[in-house]
Amino acid sequence: MISLCEMFNRISYRVSVVLLLLTMVVSGCSGNKNPLGAVKVTGQITLDGNPVPWASITFFPKSESLPVSSGRTDEQGNFLLTPTGGVGGEGALAGDYLVSMTKSNLTEEQMYNLGNPADSLSSSSGSGMPVYKERQDYFPKKYTSPKTSGFEASVEKGKKNHFVFDCLSE
Repeated sequence: MISLCEMFNRISYRVSVVLLLLTMVVSGCSGNKNPLGAVKVTGQITLDGNPVPWASITFFPKSESLPVSSGRTDEQGNFLLTPTGGVGGEGALAGDYLVSMTKSNLTEEQMYNLGNPADSLSSSSGSGMPVYKERQDYFPKKYTSPKTSGFEASVEKGKKNHFVFDCLSE
């Protein structure tokens, strides 16, 4: 037969375990949305001095220990970066980056709805995915690769990390 003290100890132990687990779940759900300390990074992309709306920008870290950060410009060509890979937060981790940008003539619907081919599609690329026949890049090709764009950025904690990237037509 179990004594009253022993029964109380077992119940207390179970309640403690449940409370500990509940605390962990609650703190995980409402926890820090920026666990690695991403720094806010903003900027603008222009082509020949004119803002470029709806372009994608990517910061590729020079160090393999940092995640890639990317963003998209608004109608005035302004962007705010977000780290990729589930890091959380907005911006980028402090460090040095190579930068690339892309924009094509495809509409949002064409870019994100490849499963519903439009009239401007050829049947397939051989991979089973539709291919847009008339896809044209907005930027000269050199800006679409971090190795050839010529753009670099150094993100620093405690500083205003605002970058303007002025691309030139070829």
